[in-house]
Parts: sequence; C-alpha cells; structure tokens
Amino acid sequence: MLARVPIMMATATRPIVMATATRPRTWCARTATSRWRNSSKRAHRQLLRAVGDTYDGVYGKWTVREEDFKEVWAYRVSLTVLAASTVTLSTRLVAGGDDIVCALAIASLGIALQLIHIYVTPLKRTLQVFWALGALGFIYVTVADAARADVSTLEYIIGNPWPSTFLVGPIGAAITGITFKEGICYGKNECFLLTIAVPLLFLVHLFGGDRSAPWLGWTLDVVVCALGTVFAARKYTQPVVDDIGDGSVFALMRLSEEEREAKLAQLEADRGESFF
Repeated sequence: MLARVPIMMATATRPIVMATATRPRTWCARTATSRWRNSSKRAHRQLLRAVGDTYDGVYGKWTVREEDFKEVWAYRVSLTVLAASTVTLSTRLVAGGDDIVCALAIASLGIALQLIHIYVTPLKRTLQVFWALGALGFIYVTVADAARADVSTLEYIIGNPWPSTFLVGPIGAAITGITFKEGICYGKNECFLLTIAVPLLFLVHLFGGDRSAPWLGWTLDVVVCALGTVFAARKYTQPVVDDIGDGSVFALMRLSEEEREAKLAQLEADRGESFF
C-alpha cells in the first residue's frame, strides 16, 4: 500500500505542476477572447436585431415589427449608396459613367425619403416634392442641354451653373432636410455641419463663387464628401429602435380615421388626459 503512495503522489502532482507552469497564460488569453466575443455578439444582436421588442410610446405600447427592421436597414443602405455616389462623382472614379452614378444617387435619395421616419407627414411630403422637382430638373438638363452639348449632365452643370444648378437644386434641399432631421433627433454634429455645407455648395456654384475662387468649391466638395461618409457610416452604430422612433405614433397613423379617433378616445378615458 505504501509503495503505491509515491506513484499516486506523482500522478496527482504532475498535472498541478504543469497547470501552474503552462495553463494560466493560455486560460487567461482564451477567457479574455471568449468574453470579448460574447460581449461583441450581445452588442451585435442588440444593434441589429430588435424585432419583437416592446416599448412604451406616447400612444401606448408598441412592438418592433419585421417591417420596421427592414425599413431601417434599407434606409441606412440608401444613405450609404448616396454617400458613396457623391464621393465617386467628386473624385471621378468611374470614367464616363457620371450620368449613371448621378441617377443612382438620386434614386437612393428617393428611397431614403420614402423610408425615413418623420412624425409630421406634411414635412416628409415636402422633402419628397423637393426630390421630385430636382429629379425632373436633372432629367430636363440631361435631355435638353447635356445631350445637345454632347457631354455628361454633371459636366454640363459644372460648366453652366445657371440655370442647371437651379433646376437640380431641390435635390440639395431634400438632402438638407434629411441631415437637419438627423441632427435634431440624434444630435449628430456631422449632420448639423452638412445642413450648412450642402446648401452652401449649391449656392456657391450657382452664383459662380467656385469660378472666381476654385479653392472654395474644392473645399466645400471635400467637406461634403467627408461629412456624408461619416454620417452614413455612423448610422450603422445606432440601435434599430432609434431610427424607428416612437412606433406608437406610426401605428396610430396607419389606422383609419375612425379607428384613430376610437384609439385616442380610449387612451383619453384610460389616462384621463386629452389628445385633441
């Protein structure tokens, strides 16, 4: 029996010695990596997935729908395409494809304006009207002027600021509406700066400021591209629910007039406060 003790002690102590000599470092590294991955996955799920989550709104509880999730991400992708198109046009990365990139930018802006969540419907419709006017102005310049001059629409607008810039200018107003909304709702500094820089870029070109001072046009162009890229990229760092806003407001707007009045009357009776 005693003869077996050294063997048992040896078998019992060797793993301990090995563990103290080699395992702690490996275990710590693996643990830190595992914790980082788990926390990243949790943050990723919270950022990306919100379907089924319930929140308290002005007009009662509301739940994030699959449609809300898809709309938010389509809105963000549209802003990304708009920003990428702007950079592409400014740097002339696509030779001979200016008109295609311009059309892509205008289309992505139109999609973004369709998907953006704005509580005041007339304000949203106003931005969409600006977009439509600018899109029609772009088509007119393309067909009536650029084609006759045998140049791309962008080249024609650059070389003939009046009245071409005036015709496509409403597109800048629509973009400014989006940046102003994003700046007010989320306090994004790049959006506040874009709200100033975008109209300024259009006005400087319209009145020939970039011809008398070319550095001014280039500076504004670079600023708009840089801020637009930051704006589009930072949208992906927001939780989905932020872009949805108060879902109870939009749920109320989806109801018919009779259903809306009944809903408000019920809430007024339950809370003892008037919504009218």
